[in-house]
Amino acid sequence: MFTYILGTGGSGKTAEILRRAAEMSKTTETILLVPEQNSFDTERTVYEQEETKRIQVYSFTRLCHQIFRTCGGLAGTRLDDSGRRMLMAAALAQVKDRLTLYRRVASRPEFAVRMTQAADELKNAGITPEHLWELCGNDQSAQAEKLRELAEIYTVWQALIDRQGQDSRDDLLRAAKLAREQEFFRDKAVFADGFKDFTGAQDELLRVILRQSPCFTVALCADSLSGEDLLFSSCRQTAQQWIREAREAGVEVKTPTTLTQSPRYRSEALRAVEENFLRADAQPEDLPTDAVELYAARDEREELAYVAARVRRLVMEEGFRWREIAVVSRTLPDTAVLRETFERYGVPLYLDAVEQIRNKPLPKLLSALFASTRGNDLSPVFSMLKSPLSPFSPEDVHALENYCFVWDLKRADFAHPFVRHPDGFKKTSDKKAEETLEKLNAVRESVWNRISEFSESAADCDGKAFAEAMFRFLTDFGAVEAIRRLTETLPPEEAHDCAAVYRTVVGCMEQMASVLKEVSFDLPRMAALFEAALADGGYGKIAQTADLVTIGTADRIRYFHPRAVFVFGAAEGKFPALTSHDGLIGDRERAFLSERGVKIADHGEKTYADERFFAYTALAAPSERLFVSFPQTNGDGRVQSPSVIVTQLQKILPGVQLLTPQTVDRSLFLQTPRAAVRAYALSDDETEKRVIEQTDAEEVRRLRDGAGEKDFAMHDPSLSERLYGKDLYLSPTKVESFYACRFAYFCQRGLRVRPLKRAQMNPLQSGTFIHYCLQHLLADNGKDAFCALSETEIAAQCDRLTEDYVHEELGDAMPDARFMTLLLRLKGSVRRLALRLKAELLHSSFTPVEFEAPVSRDGEIKPIRLALSDGGSVCVEGTADRIDTFEKDGVRYLRVIDYKSGGKTFNLDDVEAGLKIQMLLYLFAACAPQGGKYAGSIPAGVLYVPAGDSYLKADRRETAESIDKAQKESLRANGLILDDPTVIEAMENGKDTHFIPVYYKTDGSFTAKSSLADAETFGKIGETVCEVLTRMGELLHQGDTVPDPNPRSNACEYCDYAFVCKRTEKTEESTES
Repeated sequence: MFTYILGTGGSGKTAEILRRAAEMSKTTETILLVPEQNSFDTERTVYEQEETKRIQVYSFTRLCHQIFRTCGGLAGTRLDDSGRRMLMAAALAQVKDRLTLYRRVASRPEFAVRMTQAADELKNAGITPEHLWELCGNDQSAQAEKLRELAEIYTVWQALIDRQGQDSRDDLLRAAKLAREQEFFRDKAVFADGFKDFTGAQDELLRVILRQSPCFTVALCADSLSGEDLLFSSCRQTAQQWIREAREAGVEVKTPTTLTQSPRYRSEALRAVEENFLRADAQPEDLPTDAVELYAARDEREELAYVAARVRRLVMEEGFRWREIAVVSRTLPDTAVLRETFERYGVPLYLDAVEQIRNKPLPKLLSALFASTRGNDLSPVFSMLKSPLSPFSPEDVHALENYCFVWDLKRADFAHPFVRHPDGFKKTSDKKAEETLEKLNAVRESVWNRISEFSESAADCDGKAFAEAMFRFLTDFGAVEAIRRLTETLPPEEAHDCAAVYRTVVGCMEQMASVLKEVSFDLPRMAALFEAALADGGYGKIAQTADLVTIGTADRIRYFHPRAVFVFGAAEGKFPALTSHDGLIGDRERAFLSERGVKIADHGEKTYADERFFAYTALAAPSERLFVSFPQTNGDGRVQSPSVIVTQLQKILPGVQLLTPQTVDRSLFLQTPRAAVRAYALSDDETEKRVIEQTDAEEVRRLRDGAGEKDFAMHDPSLSERLYGKDLYLSPTKVESFYACRFAYFCQRGLRVRPLKRAQMNPLQSGTFIHYCLQHLLADNGKDAFCALSETEIAAQCDRLTEDYVHEELGDAMPDARFMTLLLRLKGSVRRLALRLKAELLHSSFTPVEFEAPVSRDGEIKPIRLALSDGGSVCVEGTADRIDTFEKDGVRYLRVIDYKSGGKTFNLDDVEAGLKIQMLLYLFAACAPQGGKYAGSIPAGVLYVPAGDSYLKADRRETAESIDKAQKESLRANGLILDDPTVIEAMENGKDTHFIPVYYKTDGSFTAKSSLADAETFGKIGETVCEVLTRMGELLHQGDTVPDPNPRSNACEYCDYAFVCKRTEKTEESTES
């Protein structure tokens, strides 16, 4: 006997089914068949009531297993989705040469995934390979040709499945066959509830039930068997199909029961929504609308906040329980965003969705392993090392990453021991560097050995060997032990997730070992196949408590008597969704099969109807309250319109108000401290901010402290003294850095936060090399001997110095090609500079006497030391590039030379601003009465000597003579010279100067362009330098670290700390003014 129950949402179909099943179970074994997602809640309901305890609740999956347990069929290897995809790859490899349409893509793992999906769809429709060949027949249409090619692949794949084991997707057909042969349902009453239609494979099992069961009853959501609207078309077609099937099988069809009441609803507005939504005869009703709330959110994130906040208010103020609320959308937003939003409002939730594993640590570790076996990029290697499953400490991994960055290493470099200094270019190695290298090499060797062993084991092997190589890597790498440790120490929910991911991944390995045994591919293809097989792998989450808000998608969420339902994302094209098929079986192929009587899932009009039915089910589910929302803009900022859900509700209930961010009660978003602080940060409403300040003062203070402008000052002087010391020992570079920007100085010199620098021939390193060569050329030869060298001899010495420099800087490490290319280019510049230096010294009476001269407390030249008002002191130490002296009539004159490969120029305004005082510091320190070796010398001047090649921009009309003159002028030193004829003549003999910044008039006097200063001016400059140093010492001890960059320094242009100080355009303008 076959009977069916019809009724719309809320009409009591489930209650009627349970009543009939309970009555039947008194005399007959009774089965209640429900959708997979409804089985748990249905079982709970059945076992809670004495009269229904005898009912056996099954989903189709569990029913199949029960048939197998009773009739046989559980033996043998069972293929899961990953194994089926791998077998599809093997099938494609076999048939590739016989394909036409898909030959070019048959080797791609992603095509194996798509083909498996197509085969699954055929199986769900109950179409076997033989049946598909039969359907195509001799038809010559394009659709038939495509289906024949799919049948070719499907046939080989199914043969491999039959040989390897059992496909879970064949369970329904296998169960139907066993049940038919052994009359499994002969004495069992079967009731089906919660379905709107059935797949072709499910139909096969249901036909057996129809013919064998003494009572087969189906409850369907429809108002009648006929009707013009599409809303209940699937349910009507299902009812009509089984009436027809029953009559054809000679089974009695009982008169249907149609339920017309709506016992679910406690609100007339909700009853009106259910009765009128998407109905052709819908009529507006003048009813109270307190039970329905519409909200037009600003964007998707604000909509989520509204939903979470409104859920919380229902529970906290209106007597709802968390478990009595369901939240539904057509698709869910990013899980992390969703969880964070609901946690912000203190709403516990159960996400009714499969947790994807592709971004979990274990699959990511294997993906990084696969990527690390090819190419020269180190990113995959460090992804492995940084994995939560890695055995290496974060400190060791970060040290290794820094080393690789400094030396710009590639994957191939991991095959060889690291020997270069961890800090980059260094002249000598020390014990600390050796210990660091030892640790780095231990990590390098361990990870490289694991990668190499896997690469060798997994190269051109079959699936079994590949799976074994993967598991051996996980064991040797320490990942298996790490997972075991995590499952023992993590909180229960996280431990369950960790174990579930491990089982899924290892299960995929087992499937590969089983189904691809003796099937070989190269490593990249096997790795891609494994990743593709695992791509959609997932696991279900276990609810940690019974009282949770359920969140899910409209096509799979279970509504179990919710009092309130929140429908979000109700934007045009989103919910209901505009769907299209992008699978291998397109709409034309579906139409081809449908015309031949084959029932295949969703296409065209049916998809449209099903989407609208999902919307109807959501709106009809609540018994007391309905909330519908949509975002006015999407993630890209594009405007979105409300969907038919919203417009229909406004049509059915004209009095319902559409709330917006401007009209909604703003206190809704202030229910928790976290939510209030976020609202404070985003709000422009001063009244709202004042309310939040009064209710959550401490949280707001923290927010303002973190986001507001800071004075960046250490108000406790003792902190500054602890950071820098009472007696300050500075260098000229530190002084200039401080006056360029005090905050940058604090970060770099105080906190010692510095960006890593690559060991490469940058301008700084280029200058070091030039200084090295010039120092040795002069120091090793002396002035007279150097001036006597020929051009060839200078070139030979430059070659020798280059080799010495490479050896001292790199030690035994081999320099790379780029380094040597730049070094050779610089060597040419040094040769030309040496020749210019020789020409200069031939015309000068000054003699170089110090090279890389230390100006320090322990050196022969003593530094400037000044007292501070708080009892501390400031002392400036450093190294002068070169010091020259000249003696006449018992008076010694001293000048300081600085080689600059850039375009640095001397300017007294800079000196007053604390910039470019390096040479002056050395000059006044050496000449001071307490200056040491050169104490009492007369300051003769400071000069920046160009140390690089000169390149000029010139008009094509310029003459060679004018260009030569301009180039020579660009190579002239700049600085400041004592306005004393004796000194000037000694610096460059004769009136025709080429090397110093002095220009003669025809009458023998000097032009205004000359950089000269008399002794009195030099004295005042010295006083200024001392004031600059004293001011810096006082400010440091006061804790002044204000980000107030000197406009003369361009400190902000390439600042490494701009993201910390957060200077605005307003502060920049005020500084400049």
